[in-house]
Amino acid sequence: MSPRPKRPVSAYMLWLNTLGRRCIKQRYPHYSVTQVGRRAGKIWRQMREEQKDNWKSKASLAMLSYKKKLEDWKSQ
Repeated sequence: MSPRPKRPVSAYMLWLNTLGRRCIKQRYPHYSVTQVGRRAGKIWRQMREEQKDNWKSKASLAMLSYKKKLEDWKSQ
């Protein structure tokens, strides 16, 4: 039996891994991992919903794909 499919990341984590962390580290190169995480959370909370929509739609598509793979895995 193949391993269980991994759950996809959230919209926030997609943004953080793709764009957020890199932008924060460029602006604040001296920040520790904890400081980057705090700053990223603050930025995400302050973003307008229109800015988050792109990331939310990507996360939704990833979740749909995951659910399909999970159903296939369960039927094995």
